[in-house]
Amino acid sequence: MTDHSAPLLSARGLRLSYGDTRALDGVDLDLLPGERVAVMGASGSGKSSLLHCLAGVVRPQQGEVRFRGERVDDRSEAARSALRLTSLGMVFQFGDLVPELTLLENVMLPLQLTGRRREARPAALELMERLGVAHVA
Repeated sequence: MTDHSAPLLSARGLRLSYGDTRALDGVDLDLLPGERVAVMGASGSGKSSLLHCLAGVVRPQQGEVRFRGERVDDRSEAARSALRLTSLGMVFQFGDLVPELTLLENVMLPLQLTGRRREARPAALELMERLGVAHVA
């Protein structure tokens, strides 16, 4: 059983700079199971940097990220990539989909890549239904 009071994803003291530009300055965040979050702000305010740190695309220079209570920012690139493939998802602002595939095929792709071909279509259709885009399938 999932403890809905414990954060599913958390960040503590995230700091990230690009040269002289500080993208993140001590960010703390807790996301609970089932919670939906939109990260909004002005251009250049660190939204993408925060999401990239949370998803393990980029390591923060300081601070830590935990998923289901386990630290993930200190894992290898391969381990962070595997976590993204199996447990984390992001909707990118520019719609980073494979243009040669349909929406349904794009949603099925992560399950297919992990060898779960049989469940890919029904799981993708269920997710698309939950997101209100099943009519596009």
